[in-house]
Amino acid sequence: MSVSSLLLCAPAVGLFPSEDSIEQMAFELAIHKVNLDPTLSDDVKLKGRVEIVDINDGYQTSKIGK
Repeated sequence: MSVSSLLLCAPAVGLFPSEDSIEQMAFELAIHKVNLDPTLSDDVKLKGRVEIVDINDGYQTSKIGK
């Protein structure tokens, strides 16, 4: 496998207060549109990760992804 054939996945994390919120749908649509954009590199794709969090618990939210 040559170096030029590697696909890099860049993580994008979205924190949302409830599942299926309008903000979550917008986040997922944006990830999809960026990955389909022909003017951007084909070697890098965004990988969206959605986390549903309690907006009243900043301590637990701050620990996500660690």
